Amino acid sequence: MLRGYAFPSLHFRAIPCQFAFIQNSRASSSRSGDTDNERELDLARKWFSNFNKHAIPESISKTTYTRASGSGGQKTNKFVHQMHCDYIALLIAIRTSSKANTTWAMSALEDHVPKILIPELRGCRYYVASSDAIAIQSDTHRNRTQNKSETHDKLQEEIKRLYSQRVPGVTSPEQKAKIEQL
Repeated sequence: MLRGYAFPSLHFRAIPCQFAFIQNSRASSSRSGDTDNERELDLARKWFSNFNKHAIPESISKTTYTRASGSGGQKTNKFVHQMHCDYIALLIAIRTSSKANTTWAMSALEDHVPKILIPELRGCRYYVASSDAIAIQSDTHRNRTQNKSETHDKLQEEIKRLYSQRVPGVTSPEQKAKIEQL
């Protein structure tokens, strides 16, 4: 009761008209950019049809290696030298720096990823806003090369996931005809 008298502009009967106006203005504003959006989607579909392991070159990434953490060090310790004496086996273990930390600057990725996916990449879990980059870490293997390869695989999986969320499939002419009839 108070809302109707105190705030006449927010009265419940006026709200549906206000929502209709907002919906119509959104629809008309989005229709003007449909051709540009369709073109961007077509470019992304064409790019994704050729997307493979080498679509994003390793040369645009920067990988550093650090010591991996873990309890017991079983995955991070590497046995370098084993010397057998008569009664005692001497094991010398050293800690290796095998954890791969790979970063891709967004400015470099923009040259290799469709423009429509760039905002999605900036919203993904691997994005670091302070450096405007994608940063992925891996320490599941003892080998540096395998960990580096895994960071690149994670980036590819993330791009595939973002592509499937952002870019819809192509509507067939039969489906378009069915929709127009409805």
